[in-house]
Amino acid sequence: MLAAVVAERDEKWHLARVEFPGGSLWVRDGGHVPGQLVRVRILARDVSIALAPVNGTSIQNCLPATVEEMAADRHPALSLLRLKAGPSPLLARLTQRSAAGLALVPGKAVRVQIKAVALIG
Repeated sequence: MLAAVVAERDEKWHLARVEFPGGSLWVRDGGHVPGQLVRVRILARDVSIALAPVNGTSIQNCLPATVEEMAADRHPALSLLRLKAGPSPLLARLTQRSAAGLALVPGKAVRVQIKAVALIG
């Protein structure tokens, strides 16, 4: 859960851009006014990792981040990553195979691609 502020609304596309320490995200417009405080929920399953910015994708929210910590997840095929986008924490769940293929280790700079974001409040 991240604290954010509504920065702008795009009436054409029914989206709002929210800013938080570490970046900004486009989300579905919930009718919040610019300047309003909101909470942003990003599930680990909705975060993917890339080593460089990706073009030609439907995922609109992509932020620079750093791998802070890696841990085994509930299933032996999965890994849970704790990331930092600026000072803001994020989680990503991916396969151990993906983590190894990307040579992910704590301290590595990555790009997080966020498929879905929920506004709370």
